[in-house]
Amino acid sequence: MFITTEEFLKHLEKVQYRFEAKQEQYLSDIIDTPKFTNLEIDTSSPSSTRLWNFAMAQNEIVRPEILERLKSIEIYGVDFHVCDAFPRVSEQRRQIIIFDGFLYLLRFCVDLYSVLSLMERYRTEEVIDLDGSSIDEGLAFSMAAHALMVEAVQTGHVLIDIGDMLGPNANRQAAIGFKGAILFLLLHELGHIDCGHLEDGSFSERSNIELLVSETLDDAQKKELEADDFAMAAIDAKIRNGFVSSAIFSLLPFAFIEVFSGPVNLTHPLTVNRIGQLVRYAKFPDNPELELAAEKIANGHIRRFLHLAEQRTNAGGSVIGSISRTMPLETAYDVIKRIKQNVANAGGLPDI
Repeated sequence: MFITTEEFLKHLEKVQYRFEAKQEQYLSDIIDTPKFTNLEIDTSSPSSTRLWNFAMAQNEIVRPEILERLKSIEIYGVDFHVCDAFPRVSEQRRQIIIFDGFLYLLRFCVDLYSVLSLMERYRTEEVIDLDGSSIDEGLAFSMAAHALMVEAVQTGHVLIDIGDMLGPNANRQAAIGFKGAILFLLLHELGHIDCGHLEDGSFSERSNIELLVSETLDDAQKKELEADDFAMAAIDAKIRNGFVSSAIFSLLPFAFIEVFSGPVNLTHPLTVNRIGQLVRYAKFPDNPELELAAEKIANGHIRRFLHLAEQRTNAGGSVIGSISRTMPLETAYDVIKRIKQNVANAGGLPDI
């Protein structure tokens, strides 16, 4: 079973609106690759096999009837560094396609939050010189990571490894978060299929959505929230509340970019609102502190998003331009390299 080259090209051409004019040549190169090599994306490819085996190993997490649904879906992994994933329905075929670039983006962001958390806890006084100014090490690392992630989303550029800053225990925890993010991504795309979002004349029945940041949602954006709800409901009820953090990990790259850049994709709600909807599932009747911690996750993203709202407005809805001027890619790589060296000289980040 495979997706034909023509079907693959149709999708790539459809998502071209996500790329700025300067990136059109890159997208053209991607389209030309399968065109000239007669690429067939099949379920027996290494990346497809890894995703399939991972999905089938979730029998203790995913409700049995949902796992059976996943077994009936063709899951494709595509070795292209495009940060995208999408479901597809064609006649009797049900498909989920995930590009490797998206998986790299997720892992980078999980590692990023692990590194920043340790910096915030153990390196609060550390600064780095940037163009003659002393900047908090964590802030400089965040800005550099933002520049790299924007580049990855816009061009498919391969992200560098920052997981080497983490010790074995921290890496194991990051790996758990990464796997949870992939599972949520798979279930979200399955939600689009099972909720009928790809059928002609389909509509979302969601109502009374409590938005943390005001925005007007169209039908397509409501369907994204409905697919998020489907993914959470697919998790075994006994562990659903604890799965919220894994679900949030799947959204963190876009939440992180959104803080600086505003909406990442107009077909989706603001990521802070998606996170707010997920936090509703974090209910710990016997542990109010955990429940409060989950709420703080969402509130923290809201504060960061609103904090830069005025700057985004003044910059025409995005501060990507100003970030690029203060942190071009060359500087971003240099900042991360220097901070890595500083951390190494200090004996590394404490392992958790």
